Amino acid sequence: MKTIWIDLDNSPHVQIFENIIKELEKDHKVYVTARDYNQTVPLLDLKGIKYRLFGKHPGKNKFNKYFFNLLRTFRLLLWGIGKKIDLSVTHGSRSGILASKLLAVPSIIMFDYEHMESFLFKSLSKYMLATNYLEKDHLIKLGYPEEKLNFYPGLKENIYLPFYKNDPSIKERLGLDDEKIIILLRPASEISHYNADISYNLIEDLFQYLISQNNVQIVFVPRYEFQKDKYAKYINNSKNNVIVPKKVEEGLNIVYYSDLVISGGGTMNREAAAMNTPVYSIFQGMRPSIDENLEKQGRLSFISLKDDFSKIVFKKKQLSDINMSRDAFEAVLEFIKSKV
Repeated sequence: MKTIWIDLDNSPHVQIFENIIKELEKDHKVYVTARDYNQTVPLLDLKGIKYRLFGKHPGKNKFNKYFFNLLRTFRLLLWGIGKKIDLSVTHGSRSGILASKLLAVPSIIMFDYEHMESFLFKSLSKYMLATNYLEKDHLIKLGYPEEKLNFYPGLKENIYLPFYKNDPSIKERLGLDDEKIIILLRPASEISHYNADISYNLIEDLFQYLISQNNVQIVFVPRYEFQKDKYAKYINNSKNNVIVPKKVEEGLNIVYYSDLVISGGGTMNREAAAMNTPVYSIFQGMRPSIDENLEKQGRLSFISLKDDFSKIVFKKKQLSDINMSRDAFEAVLEFIKSKV
């Protein structure tokens, strides 16, 4: 029996690895570590995944980010000594990849955004595993080492989408009105390195625009608690048309029962695209080539200016079949197994 370590440092990673962990545990010993960031911990608890918690997100300050990443690396290093780990897997954890190197553990780094701060990943990982929406030649031009690059088919969201089961009880929990157009609104990350120098004025204008529409209901899903206070004036002055979930809900389920999604980029946008829900990206950083490809396919639209608000189409969505292919899941699982 081999030992595999999976480090989760953001909430989407819980979704990605949930069923991979279950499969690997049939034949291997699996350790799971996590960082307290976004909804990572509540999601782990919701799904019953056993984990050890190390650190939390240090916030926007760059010095704090470096310091706390190093501190978390040191804590992971102490934890990992003597555990005889054969392979580590992470989706972008800097402290995870650093600790793996110091422990002399071969590592797989997964990613789906090519403009991340990638020096550590390029230099310290043994294998890099990406969605095939990121074309190999494009990554090589950006300095990614060809000999480390490997790919799986589809979006990273296709790894866990086959296991989704819709839960209509969410409509009662959130108070959704079937007669209204349900808009899922998620602001951008305001403390991530790739959004460090970006203005967030656009979402305030957007919020005002959305609550002025007739027959809409907005499900506002903040990334951090402080965003509830930041946008309180729009939430409280919206004639009860803005809903803020009281507890962590399955993101896929909110996307499924929404008529359109407007989000500050990343996982939720791609979940919507994969689930045939109209989606508008308000991401203001360097555009991911994945999203640009989805735009070309007509599965995503960018909103960069107030003038772009006219792109938003307010209409009820017809619930349709979702691509439940397990190709991405099987490819990632087999790749991990082959490297142990």
